[in-house]
Amino acid sequence: MIRNIIFIIIGFLLGVFLTSSLSWRDIDFDNLRQHPWQEVVRLRGIVTERPQISSNSAVVTKILDGDSVLIEGGDEVILLGIIADEVGEPCYQVAKDKLSELTLGKKATLVKDVSDKDEAGHLLRYLKIDDTNINVELAKLGLVSLKINNNVTMYKNDLIFAEQIAKNGKTGCKWTVK
Repeated sequence: MIRNIIFIIIGFLLGVFLTSSLSWRDIDFDNLRQHPWQEVVRLRGIVTERPQISSNSAVVTKILDGDSVLIEGGDEVILLGIIADEVGEPCYQVAKDKLSELTLGKKATLVKDVSDKDEAGHLLRYLKIDDTNINVELAKLGLVSLKINNNVTMYKNDLIFAEQIAKNGKTGCKWTVK
């Protein structure tokens, strides 16, 4: 039992250090020896603190393809962290149709991450309708691939996990066996 707890704590700490900005200096080793769960919870609190989220709302007026939309006011929004097939590629229409079904005519929350715009001046955003992150949903449905770069930080792990679910389940046109 104690051995399992120790392995869980070590696994958690390794995962934390590999996927976050925490360093070994953040651990209170005295507290870890005396109250291991308390220290793990304290470290988890440090890791899960999210930066101030900058967002605004707008109605989606047109679907351009499987990973970009137009919003009221005419701004083009590129969905962060994902890339959909282009015209003529296998998943193009399916991804575009699903994005349309999920967003067209609806008021969306546009969540900004590190960068505001790409080189062409398009907004780079996560799109949320109610509590659903559309970027993550498209990945989970197996309709898009991930495009993880320095602009993708906030929902990076959610996107990776969603794509892994789709791959493992051979879900959607991206991951079905052909």
